[in-house]
Amino acid sequence: MRPPNRRQLLHGLALSALGLGLPGCERGRFDVGNTEDLPSFSEQRAPHYFVFYFLMGGWDITALTEPALKTPKMAPDYEPHEIFEHGGHRLGPAMKPLVPHMDQMAVLRGIRATALNHPQARFELVTGQFRKPRQPPAASIQTRLADVIGRAYPVPNLSADGLRPATFLGDYDPHLEPFRIGEMWELRGLSRPRGPMKEQEDIVLDALRARDAAFLDANPDHPLVAEFAENAELARQVAESDFRWRVSEFNKPTFTETSRLKRDSRWGRQVHLVVEAIRNDISPIITAGSGEFDAHNSHDYATHRSAITRGMEAVAAMCEGLSSHHTADGGTLLDRTTIVVTSEFSRAPWINELGGKHHWDANSALFIGKGVRGTKGGLTMVGECDEQLFPQPLNPITGQPDRGGDTVTNGHFLATVLALAGIDPGAQFEQAPIQGLLA
Repeated sequence: MRPPNRRQLLHGLALSALGLGLPGCERGRFDVGNTEDLPSFSEQRAPHYFVFYFLMGGWDITALTEPALKTPKMAPDYEPHEIFEHGGHRLGPAMKPLVPHMDQMAVLRGIRATALNHPQARFELVTGQFRKPRQPPAASIQTRLADVIGRAYPVPNLSADGLRPATFLGDYDPHLEPFRIGEMWELRGLSRPRGPMKEQEDIVLDALRARDAAFLDANPDHPLVAEFAENAELARQVAESDFRWRVSEFNKPTFTETSRLKRDSRWGRQVHLVVEAIRNDISPIITAGSGEFDAHNSHDYATHRSAITRGMEAVAAMCEGLSSHHTADGGTLLDRTTIVVTSEFSRAPWINELGGKHHWDANSALFIGKGVRGTKGGLTMVGECDEQLFPQPLNPITGQPDRGGDTVTNGHFLATVLALAGIDPGAQFEQAPIQGLLA
């Protein structure tokens, strides 16, 4: 299948947004001039929100879920006293920002990444498949979720900063392709004018349509002109959809800043995007993160721990923002959201000949929020690596180590994500979900 072009994507957006009987998409239902008409959280269209936060490039899990003491074969980038314990589990120092949210959190350790080059591993991370030469792309987990819970949205699948793991569409229709923006403010470009311009907006839109029609008439045989005119019209139709009110009112970033995580940084803008896109029910599937974690040499590895810690601070800020917004049923937006955090693989436990760390096949994933088996006052931990950072098999039903059990792969990880959404993963993955992670 040929990848959809921008024209096809906008067409899918416009068709979804403009009607087809979808709930919450009636044109003219809300007046953006009256914020009291904005919907309460109980009026969300999706039963469940998902946030995927990827720290791409391969993170060092010894700073996270696999704390280790320094030995000839272990070279963690911290001192022994920085390892801490929570809920009976030892954790690396980069996990400290998440402590306030660990009672709603579960960790899957001992995932084995079967691909260790970046393109193949990123494909496998979100599809569960090893991509053979000339094999067409399979759908990512975000696309699969958007197909089930996101079709009522003009943008069912939102991606910050164009992160590559979100781009796999497979044979799904273009409406489900991730829509890429860098920050929340960019969504204003999809909404119609407000304030003094509101009374003149119909005149302005008519003038723009007349301009585009004249341009098309003057260049009837030029395909780019035709595509420009159609794209402009489809964009205006999207603007006339429920984006008119959903992106008109959103808050400024309010999370607690740290020395690494500032509100005006790209990580801070992603936190704001995630929280406000969910608060305004703009999209149910959101992908964010960053890609500075490939650290083969001493120069890159020198900032690795700081970057991982900033990533965990960003996740904590998302949790803080979502849990600060209360819903009509007495819960919070975090209770309606599952945050999934991982990388495509990890770093080797020892320092290499370049002073950094090469790729390693052991991995971990964090799950926070809705559907996750939390532990009051503690932390749910499933799976393990041995003392040399090799993944160990487990029983996917009990979640307990089992020498005769399964080697945990990305297939188990993705099957678990579908199970968290209440979707039977059997039609998509041969591997079973890890039941010990599910509430």
